[in-house]
Amino acid sequence: PEELKEGDRVRIIGQDGSGRVLSIQGKNATVQFGELKSLTKIDKLEKITAGVEKEIATRLRSVGLDVFQKRSTFNDTLDIRGKRVEEVMPLLDQFIDTAILLGQGELKILHGKGEGVLRKVVRDHLKRYKEVASMNDEHVERGGDGITVVVLK
Repeated sequence: PEELKEGDRVRIIGQDGSGRVLSIQGKNATVQFGELKSLTKIDKLEKITAGVEKEIATRLRSVGLDVFQKRSTFNDTLDIRGKRVEEVMPLLDQFIDTAILLGQGELKILHGKGEGVLRKVVRDHLKRYKEVASMNDEHVERGGDGITVVVLK
């Protein structure tokens, strides 16, 4: 591998984002990725050319994100009844991430009553999000503890 020095353009091996080496300390390098500075192991970085960087930037721009279309198709209720815990985690993460991106205020997660396993797993997972202001059972007449109502900050 080519020796890295301050000012080199690099990317993390296998990733699309590129950055610039600010400093090198032993086996680590401080790299500026846009607004983010990151301390990264040198062996996880690869030097890139201006052409490769341009290609990466073009590819990232073409992916884009149509917030208007996402907003029009977003449903503030996630129904996970009958699913297994392994299936629920990625669905829940995507649902919450999209809700945060779109600035939603209140969400509902239908997990059913059953043994209460899904409710516990969902609520434990939601506690990890700093954007979650509160979570409670739905009103008894509208589903009670079979539905978790999430309020986002």
